[in-house]
Amino acid sequence: MEVVALAASIADRKEVDRMRQRGQLLGWRWAAQSLHPDWQFGARHRETQPGLATALAALREVTPDAEAVDALTGAACDDLGGRSLTDLFAAGRVETVVRLIASTAEKS
Repeated sequence: MEVVALAASIADRKEVDRMRQRGQLLGWRWAAQSLHPDWQFGARHRETQPGLATALAALREVTPDAEAVDALTGAACDDLGGRSLTDLFAAGRVETVVRLIASTAEKS
């Protein structure tokens, strides 16, 4: 997804890189492009979701691998009635997501 065209507050690719380095955006390089999961952006895709940096900080405690983070957050969980962490995150339940991530980090 082209983040610069998507998020109004992000001016250019360098800002995307800086946000990734600061832990404010999840993304990784694949071939000649950068991939950024769309769950990080609001329903109208004009800004990042509220609480994104907080959730990403918790996820870094589980794994520093961005692709693994995306897989972990997108996986359906039986304990959540088949929903994923990204479903909860999109619903604005950031505190619940962070709490679940922290419990995962404690188990690993």
